[in-house]
Amino acid sequence: MRDTESRAQLAKVFEAVESRSDTPGSDPGKAQQYILGHRKQLSAFVEDERLPIDNNAAERAIRRVAIGRKNWLFLGSENGGATAATLMSLLGTCWANRVNPLEYLTDIIKVLPATPADQLDSLLPHIWIETHPEAALPQIK
Repeated sequence: MRDTESRAQLAKVFEAVESRSDTPGSDPGKAQQYILGHRKQLSAFVEDERLPIDNNAAERAIRRVAIGRKNWLFLGSENGGATAATLMSLLGTCWANRVNPLEYLTDIIKVLPATPADQLDSLLPHIWIETHPEAALPQIK
């Protein structure tokens, strides 16, 4: 269906955009140029079936930030904000790689002090999970 239905719909969209005669500097003209300039990227999902047809995963990922924005308004200090940003980035990486964050953090806090600098990459969530498959989160459908 993606090959036939989506490809046909995408062709109609580009045809409609190309048929417009907006002034190049206007907002609609800028949007037209953006769409036509990114045709390859916008069409990638019909060329490679491994690419998702929607952006639901990205929407779910940024939802945590949107919900927490007011909660993080007063983190106490600039260092507190930097620490929170680092932890949120690490948690986001855990979620993206289906790693249980509690199990991951509990383990790496124990082993981090004894880990040589040249082996720190082994503690990254996407690598760590290979040796701790029991800490995998279930697949979200």
